[in-house]
Amino acid sequence: SSGELKLLQAELDKQKNEAQKAKDNELALIKRSNELEEKEKNMELETARQIQEERKKIQDQTAEMLMKEHQMRDAEKNKQMDDMRKKIEELQQKANLTSQQLQGEVQELELEEFLKKEFPTDEIKPVGKGVRGGDVLQVIHDQFGRVCGTIIWESKRTKSWAGDWSDKLKEDMRSSKADVAILVSSVLPQGIKFFGPYEGIFVTTWDCLLGVSAQIRLALIKENQIKSSVVGKNEKM
Repeated sequence: SSGELKLLQAELDKQKNEAQKAKDNELALIKRSNELEEKEKNMELETARQIQEERKKIQDQTAEMLMKEHQMRDAEKNKQMDDMRKKIEELQQKANLTSQQLQGEVQELELEEFLKKEFPTDEIKPVGKGVRGGDVLQVIHDQFGRVCGTIIWESKRTKSWAGDWSDKLKEDMRSSKADVAILVSSVLPQGIKFFGPYEGIFVTTWDCLLGVSAQIRLALIKENQIKSSVVGKNEKM
């Protein structure tokens, strides 16, 4: 009958509406899920960007700090070398005026006695017998008694320069674990007039002995202070 058909049609329409609502709800849930996933990805991306930016800031700050520290060390070393050169130049000028008198006084003293007299706080000891090169070891102490380095000395009073002197003294420097090797001689190799580096050692005339010994000793003390300071900063960091 027509009444039953209407009821069936109404039931069918109801089912169709419920099915459409279910589809709409499912679609809404999928969209919501996609939106949440997108937000989560965006949050992860933003967090990663922030971490990367912070890491770069720390790296830049660390690099800048290390660069400044390196520049300060270089500036201090350059100042020490400039001061040393100025002192040596002053001593050279004085030596030109009183060369004969100074040479006569220094050559009358043994190198060991001279160092003991000028640097009473240092440990001055002769190099053992049988060693081909060095004569004296000077263990340097600062004002607080801390060991700041070692100089191995050799003295020559001859009329000509021998080519193997520097090699012998360098061997002794390695065996004695000294920081600096200095050869004081009445004659110097070609190209060096008063004082200077030569094949891994320093050479100086007797006229410049006082100034050279004092300035190299001071440079070793300063270098030790810089190293101690840098080690302390690194430990704190």
